[in-house]
Amino acid sequence: MNPMLVPGLLLAGLLTVEGLLKPNFSPENHEAVSQAQAGKGRTTAQELAKRNTDFGLKLFKKLSFNSPDNNILFSPGSISMAFAMLCLGAQDSTLAETKEAFNFRNIPKKDLHEGFHYLIHRLNQANQDSKMRLGNASFINQKLKPQKNFLTDVKNLYKADTVPTNFQNSENAQNRSMTMSA
Repeated sequence: MNPMLVPGLLLAGLLTVEGLLKPNFSPENHEAVSQAQAGKGRTTAQELAKRNTDFGLKLFKKLSFNSPDNNILFSPGSISMAFAMLCLGAQDSTLAETKEAFNFRNIPKKDLHEGFHYLIHRLNQANQDSKMRLGNASFINQKLKPQKNFLTDVKNLYKADTVPTNFQNSENAQNRSMTMSA
């Protein structure tokens, strides 16, 4: 794969996201959000986009170093968003290490989630005619009982459905995953 192609694609993605993050946001058809909250979400989303690009470039360098002759396809935004969802339930050293790994440090927990919430809303709102929408799901071991506030926050902030899953039955887990993506 051409080594300049991926940074170019990442830059194109960042510019697209930057365009979505301009102040013309209107919270219509959105949960009741004050202009101040929308502004804070937009500001944090802009910072997250920059940090996510940095994360994506670093990950690409590592992956391409290990497999220089292979094509590499991944979504830094999806990876970051998944770990941000995990931050909702993380505490202490787990929270600190996750924030460090994904360059979320110095972003207050509340701002982190509001930034991703804003970004999800803007990406899904960008083109009303588009058939493609950003979606999330959280597959949780069916034996675990997550706290109610975690489930509520995952649903409200990340538009993620929570799917109890039996990971011991790989065929069942795979079927649940395929059902969610259909």
